[in-house]
Amino acid sequence: MLNVNTNVNTNTMGERMRYAHAGGLVRATLTIAALTGALALGGATVAVSPAIAGLLMHTSCTSPDGSPAPSEGWSGVMTGTPSVGSTNDTNCGPGKSMYAFLSMQSPAPAGAGEALAYTPPKGSTLVGGTIHVGLSADGYGVRAAGTAALFEPAFSYDAANVFFQCVAILAPCQNGTFNFYGPVELPRDRGGSLFVGAGCMGQVAGTVCNTGGSHNAWALVGVSYAHLLLSNTTEPSAT
Repeated sequence: MLNVNTNVNTNTMGERMRYAHAGGLVRATLTIAALTGALALGGATVAVSPAIAGLLMHTSCTSPDGSPAPSEGWSGVMTGTPSVGSTNDTNCGPGKSMYAFLSMQSPAPAGAGEALAYTPPKGSTLVGGTIHVGLSADGYGVRAAGTAALFEPAFSYDAANVFFQCVAILAPCQNGTFNFYGPVELPRDRGGSLFVGAGCMGQVAGTVCNTGGSHNAWALVGVSYAHLLLSNTTEPSAT
């Protein structure tokens, strides 16, 4: 478990984004390290209905019945030079979400980011599913904006990869604000990996996110559950 005193204000986040699922996407603590907990992969990959035979559903953090599910396959990603206190954590479970954020302890340079990445198991391809996220992009600067976005198949900020985003000042989330909480459907058959990232995007080099922000973060993402549909091409091994 990370022992980092982030001082992220999750009380206001809960009020604004109504984090009601499984006890809240980001719980009210002084150290958001309370958003942790993980299990093993074996219990989280289950066969789906015969109507879509040959596919597997990989559940992360919380299963559809509310029971714990693992965070196997997820990892943290850092880009650029994140602001002081920024971090990510993929540990999760019922009432505990994985998260990544750019801290407001210092300005965040353009290109800085913290993200969560899911890579399918060997022999499997990501073909769809649903992910329940919390996104906040309230930080900005001169010619710079905080971002909270979902990417597939690659972690690249372009139209070929970004399928859901909130960008401070420039591009509200689909609900018309710069904060979003709820389920998001993954694109069909894109393959590759899935990324949920918080960042600072600049129009020119040398810009920073140093104004606005909320919850003591320039940008913040969280995942309370992911139900990921995989196509498995690996032959089962004999036992």
